[in-house]
Amino acid sequence: MAAIAKPRVVILGAGFGGLTAAKALAKAADVTVVDRHNFQTFLPLLYQVATAGLAADNVAHPVRGALRKSGVKFRMGSPISVDHKNKSVKLDSSEVLEFDHLIVALGSSTADFGVKGVTENGLGMKSVHEAIAIRAEVMHRFEDLCRFEDNTRLSLAVIVEDSLRVSHYPYVWAIGDISGAKGRDGRFLPMVAPVALQQGAWVSVQILRAVAGKELQPFKYRDKGSMATIGRHKAIVQVNNFKLVG
Repeated sequence: MAAIAKPRVVILGAGFGGLTAAKALAKAADVTVVDRHNFQTFLPLLYQVATAGLAADNVAHPVRGALRKSGVKFRMGSPISVDHKNKSVKLDSSEVLEFDHLIVALGSSTADFGVKGVTENGLGMKSVHEAIAIRAEVMHRFEDLCRFEDNTRLSLAVIVEDSLRVSHYPYVWAIGDISGAKGRDGRFLPMVAPVALQQGAWVSVQILRAVAGKELQPFKYRDKGSMATIGRHKAIVQVNNFKLVG
């Protein structure tokens, strides 16, 4: 009896959602991850790089290292176009990757929401480079006690069904910051790592259900609470109605 061919899955983006989905699908599918960088940035700690609490290499980890021994392939590059008819993605390296399912996990971009002066005078904090730039500015202007405006993040929200499948494209899925998934309150889910992690694991199950011809299930985000460090010796925690500072 001939072996059943594994579905080809291409994942655009090597963030929390993309890598989680890749690892979850590694054994059941032929997976290729695409990202313009060969490292993953741990975004929750970028502010510590910006405030000189951590070195830049403490928040950047090699993608190939994260995927080692998983069987998942990695391509460094940026997607230029998607050919829906032939189910393929063209990269800026001119390489063309064919797929049966496409997962879009490209993250979010910086937006100023039309507020005058933000783009010209504000500093973004979405990458190691930007975090280092902030640190340099703060150090340079520390004696002047300058305050820099904080940019608000906006994900080009891709419209998805409750299963995280992109509307009108049954073989394309969107997870993480770029996904237009909404919670029970009808509002977009927060652009934080736990959402991307849960969606990455969830979409891998839905792809396998789709391959098997099974009905897809709706995604439900489970908020396990939030934690953030403030300076070097303090932190805050909130889990439902429980709050802790210390």
